[in-house]
Amino acid sequence: MTTGQFNTWAELRRVSDRLSAHQVAQLETYARLLADWNARLNLTGFSLENDIRLALDRLVLEPILAAAFVTRDIPTLVDIGSGSGSPAVPLLVAAPWLELTMIESRQRKSVFLREAVRATGMRATVVTARAEDVAASRNGDPFSAASLRGLRLDDGTVSAARSLISPGAPLFYFDSTAADPPHPSGLPEPEFKQFEELPGFRLAIYRLF
Repeated sequence: MTTGQFNTWAELRRVSDRLSAHQVAQLETYARLLADWNARLNLTGFSLENDIRLALDRLVLEPILAAAFVTRDIPTLVDIGSGSGSPAVPLLVAAPWLELTMIESRQRKSVFLREAVRATGMRATVVTARAEDVAASRNGDPFSAASLRGLRLDDGTVSAARSLISPGAPLFYFDSTAADPPHPSGLPEPEFKQFEELPGFRLAIYRLF
């Protein structure tokens, strides 16, 4: 992916109307780094070579739109199964007050996440472990929210998220309208957010008690 390709997409999606020039530059750095590393590590199933517009829509624009619901009363966020860095990295770009922790069990993907944080000049913590293990061993204050994409929202994942965040805090689940939303036992019905820019995208917000 070239700078020209990113800029063409950014102009089409009016990214500069939503973010500062510095934030747009951070997103380009992240997207180009992801395209480079993805060729070796298979970080995401979206193609940053052949279908750049779709990949950037889902990996970058989607979290930017979702950031409207990450308000300043959510100071800390834990992203579970961070993998490619989406939604976590673009969310942090759009909501830079966040104290972000990314949990990724695979070492090589954790290396990419640390490089993405370094290259974009942001501050975030990357933990190489399973979310269940982090939840079982964590002694600090609970997080204000959690985000999740690309992992099955099953009872085990929900249990880990519930152990990591405050009671009643939101779990932002990045979903597609192509399938019925997951509904693990013990979870209330989610609140759905959809956007004109991405008709196939659905953000499901679960409240974990």
